[in-house]
Amino acid sequence: MTALLTHYGCWMQPPRRQDKGPAPKPRWMPLPQLRSAQVVKTVRRRRLVDVQHRVVFGTLEAVQQVLAACGWQINTAFVERLNLSLRQHVAAIGRRVSTLCKGEDGLGQQLALYHVYYNFVLPHTSIRQPMPQPVPTHGTGSATQWRPCTPAMAAGLTDHVWTLREVRLYRVPPWPQPFALMTVARQASCIYPHGGGTRPGQVSVLSRGCLALSWADCCCRFATSARGTTFTGRSR
Repeated sequence: MTALLTHYGCWMQPPRRQDKGPAPKPRWMPLPQLRSAQVVKTVRRRRLVDVQHRVVFGTLEAVQQVLAACGWQINTAFVERLNLSLRQHVAAIGRRVSTLCKGEDGLGQQLALYHVYYNFVLPHTSIRQPMPQPVPTHGTGSATQWRPCTPAMAAGLTDHVWTLREVRLYRVPPWPQPFALMTVARQASCIYPHGGGTRPGQVSVLSRGCLALSWADCCCRFATSARGTTFTGRSR
């Protein structure tokens, strides 16, 4: 509950209860449009005997109205699926791993990079699209009947599944930033065609490291600037 209020709360001025005296101090309250519910399960002798729903923020009617638009009901499967996806792809928050993140900035960079990977690179089976005509494969397998689709494609932000190379080489629109970060980003966006220990068309080791850092900082900007824009992923 503390995490929800931290991100989905605001300062509100309580009404006065009496005419005289000092005004009440502002309080941090949940947003009026916040809807949250819990699933309370009762287990006896390792068997589930009862399931109850408890509304934390909002009303039961408001929560059901929001979920009914997608044909859903109050269930913990959605948030548990999200938690598992994060733990499987972000090493810093995995269980019993030796790659724990030692700082908040590093964790934010990994989560930002995973945000772009999840929405632009990783195809989702639940939103795949049927092809008008099956496409035969080059081998002996069955014909391809489904077109892979990512959340960015479903939202109309791009027209194809991106690769990690396209994500790392895409030029993000500039925004105000410190001079030191601008220098790192300028070095990271430089592709060395010859020399420097790389083959033509590849990025040097130093450039790759800087590019990863710069992309981790600007992935959030990349995602938020995608509204109303169709990305082809081939900008160089």
